[in-house]
Amino acid sequence: MTWLTSRLWARLNLVPRLSLVVTLSILLVVTGTVYQSTQYIIRRTQDNLIVEYNQQMEALESLVVLVSFLDGKSSHNFDVERLIEVLSNFKYSADVTQVSFRDTTDVAAFSQERIIKLETPLFFARWCGLETIYVNRPIIVEGVYYGLLSLSMSPSRIINRGWDRYLYLVQAMCFSLALVLLSIWFVLRKALHPLLSLAEVSKTLTQGDLSVRVKIAGSPELQRVLLNFNQMAASFQATLAALQESETIKHIILESLPLKIFLKDRNSVYLSVNKAYADDHALKVEEFVGKDDFVFYPAELARKYRADDREVMESGKLKNIEEAYTVLGQDRMVRTIKVPIRNEAGEVTALLGSFEDITERKKAEQQLEQKNAELERFTYTISHDLKSPIITIKGFLGSLVADAKAGNIARMEGDIKRIAGATDKMQALMEDVLELSRIGRMVQPSIKFSMTAAAQDAIEVLYGIIRAKGVKVTIEPDMPVVFADLHRIREVMQNLIENAVKYMGNQTEPQVAVGCRFLADGRQAYFVKDNGLGIDMKFSDKIFGLFEKLDPHSEGTGIGLALVKRIIELHHGTIWVESAGADQGSIFYFTLPQQPA
Repeated sequence: MTWLTSRLWARLNLVPRLSLVVTLSILLVVTGTVYQSTQYIIRRTQDNLIVEYNQQMEALESLVVLVSFLDGKSSHNFDVERLIEVLSNFKYSADVTQVSFRDTTDVAAFSQERIIKLETPLFFARWCGLETIYVNRPIIVEGVYYGLLSLSMSPSRIINRGWDRYLYLVQAMCFSLALVLLSIWFVLRKALHPLLSLAEVSKTLTQGDLSVRVKIAGSPELQRVLLNFNQMAASFQATLAALQESETIKHIILESLPLKIFLKDRNSVYLSVNKAYADDHALKVEEFVGKDDFVFYPAELARKYRADDREVMESGKLKNIEEAYTVLGQDRMVRTIKVPIRNEAGEVTALLGSFEDITERKKAEQQLEQKNAELERFTYTISHDLKSPIITIKGFLGSLVADAKAGNIARMEGDIKRIAGATDKMQALMEDVLELSRIGRMVQPSIKFSMTAAAQDAIEVLYGIIRAKGVKVTIEPDMPVVFADLHRIREVMQNLIENAVKYMGNQTEPQVAVGCRFLADGRQAYFVKDNGLGIDMKFSDKIFGLFEKLDPHSEGTGIGLALVKRIIELHHGTIWVESAGADQGSIFYFTLPQQPA
């Protein structure tokens, strides 16, 4: 009950509370007043009934005396009939309900009754405590008994009259109370309305609606208070709007950055992370708040991160870390930057960190290093290989001049032939370099074609050298249809087959096989297999380098396999070589990406 009363009281605002307090106070006063007035009315009623009783008793005694001495002083002169006549004509009090006379034989010689209805509630009648009064008076004259005179008096009329007065009093009190309460409510509402309005506006402000303002009303002092409140609310709204705009911009920046950002307290517990950080763990942002690294990382890694955090917060200095990192089962390289956050007193209270995946960047750097090394080798090779024919040309030009002056035609022809050979060598070198530079820049549309047909086209181009070397070439008849650049894939086949024919060594039955097979991982690989010189596998990567030749005295510029590798990589495939060693032959494999249906 107390709890329910407290809840109801808490729901009332100021005016109803004050009105209720004043009402209860007035009700207590009115209840006391009504009680005192009721007691007064009851006492008056009792007094009136006693007065009426006494008056009737006096009248009764007078009546007896009158009858006793009506016709003389002797009992022989007492006339009962005269007594009955007098009783019939006697004017009784309004409260007398019954008058009767019974003779000496106990027979009712006279009886007169009157009913007085009780018109009050029983509780009021019981409250008054009045009952009907019965009076029996024997008629004895000079020692002679003539009969019994009975009279009863009801308090109903007097109680009814007291009830009327009580109702009038209660009605007057209720009307006065209602009038007083209405006046109090009106005065309180008018006086407290500005404060109530202020309370409502304050409540609305706390709910997030900062546009509301309180109406200026009331006394001058109260108006100043309300005006200051409105100014404060406007200032708060402007400040909050600016803060929200700043937070929105900050949020947009943090969410737009490719960095994964987190904020930790001094105990390395996450206070916040951005969406990129949460997505990296396949979790929601709110799942990080209040937790530490031991929840998300292996214990050893979590201890390392916590040690890094402690170092940054104790030293107060930024720390830049590059390390291996596992994301959803994949090994990546990341760069983490941790910065201490200070309060106004300069104390480190938190740590802001960011990390980004630099795996692709590291791969790009490695590729750039490879390209730079390749470019360096390219520059060196070009300068070296061009220098040799230029020196040859320059030397034989001098001999050509001397032979011309001497008129030695035979030697002149030899000089010219050597100069032409040197220029042919320069042209071949320049054509290979030009062809290599075109790969990736000049790409023809991909089409569907049979790898068997591409290999057969390559054989047709190499027919002369294959025949001259006596090499037997077999091509798998039903290799798959692929979707690629036919011209470039044909170049791959041509270079690999030509390379296999060229490095047969002293093989008496040289053979080259072109076909395809499925690898253990389900991919389909194409191969060119020979039974020639073979390759030491420690040079398996070197042979695909630019201008790399295992035999410096062999024919060619060393660009062929580099060109093949670049074409396969442009098709997002892979190429590698396998060999059991010297004179054991070689197998060159390459793959192409998943083919469209």
